[in-house]
Amino acid sequence: MDLRLAHHRLTAAIGSFAGASLETRQVAKRLRELLPQRFVELKREHVRRGDAMGGKADRLALTDPRYVDYLEQLVEMNGKAREARVQYETYSMLFKARQSLRAFNR
Repeated sequence: MDLRLAHHRLTAAIGSFAGASLETRQVAKRLRELLPQRFVELKREHVRRGDAMGGKADRLALTDPRYVDYLEQLVEMNGKAREARVQYETYSMLFKARQSLRAFNR
């Protein structure tokens, strides 16, 4: 992070990271809400194909590559959301520190 960032670029970065954080959090939330549904669908598929019943169908669904990919997608979105949030907070703190310094120097 460049501490000498121009004021207009700083405010633009704050807005950009705030928007990115909000968007990715919403996507991650939706993926998290769909997770149980995905699991049930995969479990049903294994039962329909006759692969397994009960607990074994659960294990097959949990280890299914499609479910693992879905989990990785969810983890990636959560990571991006947190990263954008940290960037937003960091730039916001720089903005507030500059305001504080200006007020102090008056």
